[in-house]
Amino acid sequence: MEDIPLNWLFGALAAMIVASAFFSIAETAMMAINRFRLKYLASEGNTSAVRVQEMLKRTDRLLGGILIGNTLAITVATTISGLITVRLFGDDKIAYFVSPIFVGFLIIVFAEITPKVIGGRHFEQVRSYLDAMGQEYIVTPRLVRGLDYYVRTTFEVKTTELGAQDAVAGGGRYDGLVERLGGPADPGIGFAIGLERVVLLLGNEAAGPRPSILLIPLGDRALQQLMPVARAARRAGVIAELGYGARKLPRELERANKLGVAYAVIAGDNELGAGEAVLREMKTGEQRRVPLARLAEELISLGSKGAST
Repeated sequence: MEDIPLNWLFGALAAMIVASAFFSIAETAMMAINRFRLKYLASEGNTSAVRVQEMLKRTDRLLGGILIGNTLAITVATTISGLITVRLFGDDKIAYFVSPIFVGFLIIVFAEITPKVIGGRHFEQVRSYLDAMGQEYIVTPRLVRGLDYYVRTTFEVKTTELGAQDAVAGGGRYDGLVERLGGPADPGIGFAIGLERVVLLLGNEAAGPRPSILLIPLGDRALQQLMPVARAARRAGVIAELGYGARKLPRELERANKLGVAYAVIAGDNELGAGEAVLREMKTGEQRRVPLARLAEELISLGSKGAST
């Protein structure tokens, strides 16, 4: 063992950590795979999809192989770290004690936590939007929807006003469904609403008027800043529409004209950097800047003026 160059040992240690990360990613991917899209690709003759589909027929064997491989990689990494410790520190007892702890820390951080954090990034982003709006929700890992093409996030909307029949709407994200029906490979989201239950919840309320304000976020950061503003305005009775942050400004302004809103609020990275948003009067095209801290108050004031006229 003493003939093995030290840089080879470090390289082998790095390779074992990468191997452990690979098995951890494989475990996460096995749980999160889009089986509906996989089935479609297999039916189209995709050899990789067919191979993966065959492997998933015995998930017990596949998961067992992943766990065994990960355990072997960790064991070999620990052994190599011991060899490196002997070469560098000799019989130092403290080094013998610290070495496996250090390697264990590297494996936990880079091979276990990091792949799962990356895998859960989309769900955390969805939750961040709900948090930004102040929307209460409950994470339910065992939530089941009856359609097999849902992926990533599924949801249900519930009420406490209808007794045992508390589910008002439900749905989720689907990637691959449009392609399966002959369209482009576009992602999508859909939901179903219990019409009778919605009617019961509405009671004798009349249909609402059209929105008077369109909030236009230019990017994800702006979207998260404008979400609580839109929520505060709506709670005050102002009918405000909120963009999704992915469309260009000219298209959003065109949408504002189609909606017939009186005002548009524009916020991008430059505006956020200045702590402001641009308030545009659609009829005249005049624009002025409003501090983000006072934006909700300003919209509520404009909404009340519009209602009074």
